Amino acid sequence: MAASIYNARAGLKPLVIAGSPPGGQLILTSEVENYPGFESIMGQELIDKMRKHALKFGVRFIDENVIKVDFSKRPFKIYLPNNEARHRVFSSTSPPKGGSPKSLTKKQVSSLLPMNQKISLGNIMARVRMIILFDLAKKHNALVCGTENKSERLLGYFTRFGDAASDIEPVTHLYKTQIYQLAKYLKVTKKIIDQPPTADLWKGQTDEGEFGFTYEEADQVLYLYFDKKIATKEIKRLGFKNVEKIIKRFLGNQFKQETPYSLFTLRYLAAGRQGFLVPLSGTRNDRWGLRK
Repeated sequence: MAASIYNARAGLKPLVIAGSPPGGQLILTSEVENYPGFESIMGQELIDKMRKHALKFGVRFIDENVIKVDFSKRPFKIYLPNNEARHRVFSSTSPPKGGSPKSLTKKQVSSLLPMNQKISLGNIMARVRMIILFDLAKKHNALVCGTENKSERLLGYFTRFGDAASDIEPVTHLYKTQIYQLAKYLKVTKKIIDQPPTADLWKGQTDEGEFGFTYEEADQVLYLYFDKKIATKEIKRLGFKNVEKIIKRFLGNQFKQETPYSLFTLRYLAAGRQGFLVPLSGTRNDRWGLRK
């Protein structure tokens, strides 16, 4: 900008290609503290003042982005997208010194975080996604269809009020390995079937990588434990290596199946006891006792 003012005062006719939106990084700056002559000034205000100063001396502005330049011979050519002639000719140019922000994808952002923050960010993503889906469903008078399977539900591999929030769950009664069998029966593309299961929330994330065991093993263990009611020690004798890890994850995520609690069906867990809090007999209903 300063160069354009100097050129204008010298009797030349400078043209500033300011970009779109004009101002570059300054439009994203709330406060500028290091620009000479100003102890503190807002970014947009600084842009306006400098532009007004330049216009005073006859500097011309085009608020477009350069799409191509040709400096191979004089006069130089600079191509603009919205110019009728598609280019303007210049005898000399001052290359722009500004920059543009580098946008990071969700995977790039999450890959920089420690695991606990990755999970937190992943939960936020899952919940925001469902906000969008329910908003679209409302607009189109439609239902939100969930894709959760039985393996994910039993292992607690879902976000409460996130991907678990849906109007219908057509495959929640099928284990993950059964989903694979169904996909093959329906002749789903092999490329899709062979892709490692992932919530795709950060780079390199996979379901089984987070679990520390495979769905193939987990489904068999869960079927024996949950459906057939076989004891853990009996399942271990069958040769499954990660029985305790799988059952521990299953038990540790039971709260996801039960929430939200209401005051009248509140699950009471204390000192290894499990039961329901219910009103005691009497005239007052604010006295509660434990029913196993």
